[in-house]
This record gives sequence, structure tokens and C-alpha cells, in this order.
Amino acid sequence: MPIKRDMPQRLWRNVFYAPPDYVYFEKRPPEVSSSRTIGKLNLLKAAWMADAAMLAYGKSGPDSIPLAQFAKTLDAAGFVHYDLLGDWSGGPKGTQGYFANTAEFAVLAFRGTERDDWRDLAADLATWPVAEDQTQSGTGAKKTMFHLPSALAIFDPSQPAVHRGFQAALNEVWDNAARMLDEYRAKFPNGEIFFTGHSLGAALATLALSRFEGGNASLYTFGSPRVGNGAFVEKVRVKATAGQFRFVDNNDLVTRVPPGLMWYAHGPATLYHIDSLGSIQDCTADTAHQAGDLQELHRDLKCLAELRFPIELDSVPPDDICDHSPGRYCNYLWNAL
Repeated sequence: MPIKRDMPQRLWRNVFYAPPDYVYFEKRPPEVSSSRTIGKLNLLKAAWMADAAMLAYGKSGPDSIPLAQFAKTLDAAGFVHYDLLGDWSGGPKGTQGYFANTAEFAVLAFRGTERDDWRDLAADLATWPVAEDQTQSGTGAKKTMFHLPSALAIFDPSQPAVHRGFQAALNEVWDNAARMLDEYRAKFPNGEIFFTGHSLGAALATLALSRFEGGNASLYTFGSPRVGNGAFVEKVRVKATAGQFRFVDNNDLVTRVPPGLMWYAHGPATLYHIDSLGSIQDCTADTAHQAGDLQELHRDLKCLAELRFPIELDSVPPDDICDHSPGRYCNYLWNAL
């Protein structure tokens, strides 16, 4: 039985970084048949995907995990093969992630926003919705053309429109990601493919799933911002044939941006909310759970007014930012088991 885990301290360093010396995947294969469930959610799958999302940061505290240790972590979990996405040579390098598979399933995980990577910040701030770009080739991405000029995408609600910065960030690595997905699906036609990420990584995982044509795919996101409009959300729902599971820790600020007032939406019937005591609530049938757009905006402005600069890693951020810590998502899910 896993040991109950303590929550990371409510400090800025634990918002930016994975906990030092974190133990990933509990060193056991994901035997899901006997795992506890909450509604349609299998908690062991969710805990593994939270770990996979946090591992994509490649960090132990502020220090980078050596690639040899990264490989050892995946090997101990039973992954028989992995490939890196993006530049993992160190320092701010833009979009990063990895693709790994066991004999039964595969994981495509993306890194979230890196504190010192200005390209991540640029991706986060480029919030104007544009037509979803699916002009890449390969069976992993269906080739389509724009239905409208990108700048006018938001005026046709029937067409998928997405966050411009997130789309540009995924495009940096999509050719390689599509190749990895295609190769795995050709070799393992029935294996489930998990798409996962935390924060910006969750947005990239959502976009990647929307481009995938190979079936038997699921989406697990942790602290995800909104990614696209209602038409895009519906497209993701159809593509997530093995389920879509969106986790929000208490009042996590990032899950409320970009504002719904900017035509963005979260997928309906996807929410699993973690309350202030760590209890996971199935809100997939609760359409009234989320606050209204104006209530969200008021809370966001209040939170931002509490920010103090420069940011010191050992200082305490506002509560709604503390709730974004990747380690909190992981530990709450393992504790729920």
C-alpha cells in the first residue's frame, strides 16, 4: 500500500518545480482492474498520468533531472521505450515532452510552463483565438485547410478555434510527435494512448489529441487553461474515445484563463474537482459547478492584486496560485488510492 503523501509547502518554489526526490509511478505496473474508481475515473490511471505529466518538467526541485535518471525512472515503471520531444539539453528551450510505451499502452506527455523560459511565457500570453491549424501531414494529423482566415476564426462558432500561442508551441514539435504516434499505432493497433500534461503541458496535450486520428486515446489534464472554443471542445470530446478527465485543484487560477468571456470553453462532463481537504469530487454531471465568467474575472483580479514582485521562491503566493502546484495534483491522487 502506498504511503500517504504530504502536500508540498505552499511556496512559490512548489508552484514552479516538482518536489525534490519525488518517487514516480510507485514502482509498480498500472494494474487497473482492482483500482478504486470515482464515476468513470480509474484513480490508478489518473495517478500515473499525473506523475507522467510532472515528469515531463524534467526537474527535481530547481535542478534538472539527468537524462540517465529520467530513463531509469521510466524503465523502473515498465516503459520499454521512450523518445524525447524538443530540446532537453538544458536551459530555456521552448516546447518539450516525451513519448513512452509499455507493452500495453503509451503516454504522450508535455512539459508545462518553465519559470525561466520566455518562449513559454510568450505562448501563454498569445491568447487571441485562431483557426485550428491542421495542415501537418501524416496519419497522426488529418490534413485540412483553414475554413476562415485565422484572425476571423472566433466569428464562426461552428469551426474549431484555438489559443494562438498554444498552437504555435505544439507546432514546434508536432512533426516528431505525429511520427511517434503513427509508429506506435502501426505496431500496437489496440494499445491505449494517454495524452497528458500539467498547465501549458495540459493545453498542448489537448491540442495533440485533437490532431490524432488513431483511436483508443484518452486525455488526462491537470491545472489546464482553456484551449479553444466550443467547436474545438466538441472535437476533443469525440477524439477522446477512451475518456477525457480534467482535474482542478481547489481554486487553481490557471484553470480559469483565458477568460470564458474571450470565447474560450472547457469541455463539459470532464471535471474532477479536488476540494480544499483533498477529496476528489466527480463533477461530470454538475453543469452548475463552475463559477460564472464575471465571478471568475473578479476572483482572478483579486488574486493578481495580491502578487508581489520580485518573486522569491521561498515566499508564499496567493492561495489560487498555490493550488496550481503540480506536486499537489500528484499527491492528492496517490492519497486517494
